[in-house]
Amino acid sequence: MPRAATALLAVLRDGRSARRVLLDAELERLAPLMGGPVLEIGNGRCGRRGAFRPPPHVAGWLYVDLRMHASPHACADVMSLPFGDQLFETVLCLEVLEYVASPKAALGEMSRVLRDGGTLIMSTPYSTRPDTATDCWRFTANGLRHLAGSVGFEVTRLSEQGSVVSTLLHMCRSFNHGSAWRRRLVAWLTTPAFRVLLAFDGSSTTSTATIGGYTTGYVLVASKSREGL
Repeated sequence: MPRAATALLAVLRDGRSARRVLLDAELERLAPLMGGPVLEIGNGRCGRRGAFRPPPHVAGWLYVDLRMHASPHACADVMSLPFGDQLFETVLCLEVLEYVASPKAALGEMSRVLRDGGTLIMSTPYSTRPDTATDCWRFTANGLRHLAGSVGFEVTRLSEQGSVVSTLLHMCRSFNHGSAWRRRLVAWLTTPAFRVLLAFDGSSTTSTATIGGYTTGYVLVASKSREGL
């Protein structure tokens, strides 16, 4: 089943956004790259969003978050991580960079706590609305490559999560809240149209630049250079 179709069914079934469905699927594909100890930035031991869970093969999964109620191992800002240099094999940072005052400083801290040759897995939204007053940034693929490279990361993978249809699905989810009858009405009205459009989602990234520029967001995988900056 196409990824956009999977996203459509999940959005209508359990309320997850298309962005979250596609992000969860990408994280599952990347799970073999996650080696411990792992530092996850922007999550805690409770209240995790989405369906992705730390894979069972990883030992030593630590959380850092600004929200004490999320029960992180450390309550701290990503721009000033309370850990020594080169402690972690993997750093996971999901949907966080858009909120920080200095994305470059945040990536510099992630690089500092990663071991040489360690792996950064980071996701950022693109075609999504700002959801708080601190939601300040949206990054293109070129911008992410430049930003990661500026602090010594070598980008090994940069994937889009969906294209035009998935972006529309994500936008339409804002109407899929409220009472059960309203959710059913939205599903009834939107499902036929999206089924027609699904065929374009897989091919749109290779079509015209105008159409191909739409995506819900990106997942970047990068390796910390052993040579340093």
